[in-house]
Amino acid sequence: MASRRELKWGVPDSLPGRATVNADEGKDGMSDTIEIKGHCRAGFERVKEAFSKNFEKEGDVGASFAATVDGEFVVDIWAGHADGARTVPWERDTIVNVWSTTKAMAAL
Repeated sequence: MASRRELKWGVPDSLPGRATVNADEGKDGMSDTIEIKGHCRAGFERVKEAFSKNFEKEGDVGASFAATVDGEFVVDIWAGHADGARTVPWERDTIVNVWSTTKAMAAL
């Protein structure tokens, strides 16, 4: 049950790039196609690759990731679904609970 990953770059809105992850068969035995939306600046492609592997290999349902350098977004990507039933698409502004995100900053 080999999986294949296919990255396709396009333009979903005005500037962001797009990647599509096609898995022949997911962990639940269902066929899934995950479109990674958003943008990833040149030089940060490995971040997007690692993000896509979470869907392909780890079975993530939905996620987002953003990183800034000198106050500018270099990565701002999202994909999947906001619910376990996979009926609500993950959007750029999907609200999620976060825990322990400030511990590292507080330790500095």
